Amino acid sequence: MQLIEHIEQVICLVDRSAAPSEIKGALQAMYEEASGYDRAKVEQDTLNKQHAESMAALQTENAKLREQISQSKPPVVQFFTTPSRLRGSSL
Repeated sequence: MQLIEHIEQVICLVDRSAAPSEIKGALQAMYEEASGYDRAKVEQDTLNKQHAESMAALQTENAKLREQISQSKPPVVQFFTTPSRLRGSSL
């Protein structure tokens, strides 16, 4: 149930002079749902913060690796030539 539905239920219970235990039960359900929402929000905020910190660390590491790559020398490519005496012969 959404919070609005809980409120509507409590109002209906009060309007029809329901037993206090019924009203208390409806209010307790509303409280538990609101508390669950608050806990879920706090947990989501914590997860979002952890994700942002992880992404920042990855970006920092990526920048370091890019810097290392840009400072490294390109590999030396050597060309080997066949000696002239072997060029015409079959191996």
